[in-house]
Amino acid sequence: MLGIFVLGFIGSMTAGDDIGMSGFSSGNVGVLEIEGVIDDAMARRLIKQLDRWSETGSIKAIVLQVNSPGGGVAASQEIYDAVLRLKMKSQW
Repeated sequence: MLGIFVLGFIGSMTAGDDIGMSGFSSGNVGVLEIEGVIDDAMARRLIKQLDRWSETGSIKAIVLQVNSPGGGVAASQEIYDAVLRLKMKSQW
């Protein structure tokens, strides 16, 4: 489900924009790397990064790179909710 959301989310963010991929959070694209089992500690770290991007307003798109066997449902939901909050705040 997260993979389907990511593809749809990225497609809706980049439609009509000429966005070049630069570094981890430089330029207009922020990259969140989800590596390993998704747990509460990882969710807190990713949410903290999303909140920083939300405060600065410098990110126009987010790429989620997921290399995970899965993990906690609650932690995954918290990450999903943080991405939605950022999307709603920035009106992509």
